[in-house]
Amino acid sequence: MSNHRANDDYRLSEMVKVCLSGTDAVDPARSLCRAIAGAIMTSWQTVHDFQDTALALACLQPGVFLDVFVGNERDDATADPYRYSYRTFRKPLLTIPTEQLLAWADGHPDQRYPRLAANLGPFEHIVFDEATEDDGSTSLAATLLDHAPDKAAILAAFEASLRPSGWSGNLSDELESRRKRLSPLLAHADATVKAWAVEADRTLAKAADAARRDERQRARREQSFE
Repeated sequence: MSNHRANDDYRLSEMVKVCLSGTDAVDPARSLCRAIAGAIMTSWQTVHDFQDTALALACLQPGVFLDVFVGNERDDATADPYRYSYRTFRKPLLTIPTEQLLAWADGHPDQRYPRLAANLGPFEHIVFDEATEDDGSTSLAATLLDHAPDKAAILAAFEASLRPSGWSGNLSDELESRRKRLSPLLAHADATVKAWAVEADRTLAKAADAARRDERQRARREQSFE
């Protein structure tokens, strides 16, 4: 697995679709997930080398995928590559229906809800009408908070992903987009959640203002060289 090449990913994902569906395939699916985790942790492989395969495994064997990459088998070096691929790659976890995510987390709620929150971050939405993101969608963060027994632990897990680690285009636009996606929590019924969202929105707004100033200064410098 450590010699896996990116162009092998499609072929491996097709094999997963044929061979690793159903309860009889749980054990081999777990072995493959562990092999991928080990390759990411101990070699130059990254999650992007296994993107199609990871998507297929998450779709066909969601419980196994969650166990290995999020749950009790999770190692920080294993799970981190799957975090915060916001808008760049379709996260394997987002192929798993919300009901299955919640059912898995309910198995060990004190441990699993915070780990799930750390991997998903606060900005994802469940879109029921794929024609628009503004209508017919609900905040996945709000869904996790509504079901988790310890909301403070979920909010603490969200904290690490407020600021982007990478983005395309202007940073200010990315930060404003994050404010928009976080906005459902501003009206949350729980006072603790609402207070956290207000502070997070304030933090993102300040960062967006600073980014806009930097972008304007950079644009002026570039114009001066023309």
